[in-house]
Amino acid sequence: MHRVSTVIAALKRFTNSTQGLGAIIVLVALAGCGGPREEELRVGALSLIPPQSAILKEHPGDCVELAPSPSCIRVHFVAAQVGLEQRTAALIETATQSGWVLDSRELLPGGTDLRFHREDLKAFVSLETHDQAERCPADSTLECADTVIVEGDYGV
Repeated sequence: MHRVSTVIAALKRFTNSTQGLGAIIVLVALAGCGGPREEELRVGALSLIPPQSAILKEHPGDCVELAPSPSCIRVHFVAAQVGLEQRTAALIETATQSGWVLDSRELLPGGTDLRFHREDLKAFVSLETHDQAERCPADSTLECADTVIVEGDYGV
């Protein structure tokens, strides 16, 4: 108990100075910016993608304001499964096996959007319609690829 009161007294003395208060504010701000780093984001994104998929491009980005860079990663891929329903089912199965929890599934005219979370990560997945995905392996363009975006929950 004596150690705790000594530490508290030292902090009070330290915060009485302008420099001390500024230093504490900076430390608190930096502590709030912790979160997953690039490799954790990358591993998280790849854990959503079904086996036998072709990865077309991976690129880190700055999706979360005030978070350390990179705060997200975007991966474009072409799944081995052709139809939208098969690709959706394969991705949900892969994600669930990797510890992701499905938050939402939205069927849209251009495809399906999925949202997941796992620990301090959030994932957004966009699966293109059957027609777009069917031609993608032939031309390997990002415009027709499916996309996973994983970002950290940085508490900002």
